[in-house]
Amino acid sequence: LRPRLGTLTDAELRQATAGFPISSQLYLLGAAAFQQGQLTLAEDYFLQVLALPKTLQHPYDLWALYSLARSYRLQGLPDAALQTFDKLQQQVSAGAADPLNLAISSLGEQARLHLEQQAWGTAIQRYAQQYAQGNISGYASLKLLAKQLINLPTAQLEPLLTDPNVQRLLVAWLLSTFSNYGYDNTSGILSEAQIGQHQQVVRRLAAQPILNSSPAQLEKLAALLYQNGQYDSTAALLPKLG
Repeated sequence: LRPRLGTLTDAELRQATAGFPISSQLYLLGAAAFQQGQLTLAEDYFLQVLALPKTLQHPYDLWALYSLARSYRLQGLPDAALQTFDKLQQQVSAGAADPLNLAISSLGEQARLHLEQQAWGTAIQRYAQQYAQGNISGYASLKLLAKQLINLPTAQLEPLLTDPNVQRLLVAWLLSTFSNYGYDNTSGILSEAQIGQHQQVVRRLAAQPILNSSPAQLEKLAALLYQNGQYDSTAALLPKLG
């Protein structure tokens, strides 16, 4: 049935799933409505799955939460989507079986929602959680965010640098890519303009107050500043390193 969900009418699908368990029938009806862009109808079916007694929701309880959150997002209801993804993660943390790693995928969905709201720090946190649980797309997303941050105009980047998560990500990225923009700059990977942009971000980081930084983070920041010739800023950090 799944390949045909986008083509069957609600009545046709009801007939085709008449003998299915109630959770399966309701979820498939919701999935079909979702594929056809009938988001309010899809939302109603997913909520019906979740309104069933717990014993009858399985195996579509997590799928219903995940799909419901996605329908909220597409309807322009980011807070409802974020809360529903939270419920999914809480159920998995409480022991619900999640063979398809929907909870991990939902972290990435939440990160995208936070980015749409310009909440860069929270988005970074969600991608970091995703990566910490073994999802390589979380790592790829963090790399992409670091590049996007570095290329932001100064007026947009400056207020973001007060966020500890933004600071940590940029320090890690700038340390790992130092050979591309530091020393003799002969790698050829970056243009002169890009090299200047990277070095400017280092100077901006040096001017920021240190927020909620662990000793390990302070060591990374000190190494970055020293590599980039910010010796006064490095010296100012040394007492904090013990």
